[in-house]
Amino acid sequence: MSREKLYAKRPLRIGDKIIPLVLCGASNCTMFVRGREVLEKDWWVTCPTKRVPLYDIDEYLQGIPDDYEEFFYIGNKAISSSAFKVSMKRAMLHALTLSEMQEIVRAGQLFFIKVYYKYYGVDTVKSFYEEDALKAFLEEAEKDEGYTCIRPVYSGAGYGEDPLANEHRKLIYRNVKYPKPQKDGGFWFVKKTNKNGNGYEQFYAGTSRDGRHFWSDEPRALSLEEAQAFVKKNVRHYWHYNITIEYKEA
Repeated sequence: MSREKLYAKRPLRIGDKIIPLVLCGASNCTMFVRGREVLEKDWWVTCPTKRVPLYDIDEYLQGIPDDYEEFFYIGNKAISSSAFKVSMKRAMLHALTLSEMQEIVRAGQLFFIKVYYKYYGVDTVKSFYEEDALKAFLEEAEKDEGYTCIRPVYSGAGYGEDPLANEHRKLIYRNVKYPKPQKDGGFWFVKKTNKNGNGYEQFYAGTSRDGRHFWSDEPRALSLEEAQAFVKKNVRHYWHYNITIEYKEA
């Protein structure tokens, strides 16, 4: 029996709209990637209701039915359509822009958006490396009804792969989004801990002229902007640690 398997939810923010992309595929279909046979998966907009897939959050969620008990499968566990809507809303609230994603994919990786579409019945594909160009294309497509079957996909990470799959990158980026507490006398700091939870921790202490990072046993006071800049630029160098931004009260 075929099941629709869900691998990742990765909505893309375009201005004040969102493209609600998910990585999914049928459990009984396979494809060959770099000589290996793997389960088929690719990027899609689930339950599309518009010719150009740009949505407000509530507008998109209203188009998903509430009464499917086996809407997706994650592993062998069935996920209902109602549960999917709850998790998808959370993902859309934290949707990143193309430039934000490009900042946090691993070093040296080419990452862009490829759009498949028909223009007056002719199959066409375009690649977009800058979010302004992608936004302009989608705005043009909204005005010209000759554009149909528009399907954006993430490219550069490998066919059917999630470019932000490492959990620590998602957690770190959510930390960067935290609002500044309204308290006086405290400070922000960057903490590095082992993933195995054995109690190891160090604190970012500075960077030398040659770019080497120094860590200490005591937190170094940073502004929120300094902490954000450090994490955004250097998180990929510490993939084997948990890196977090935290606040110490006075």
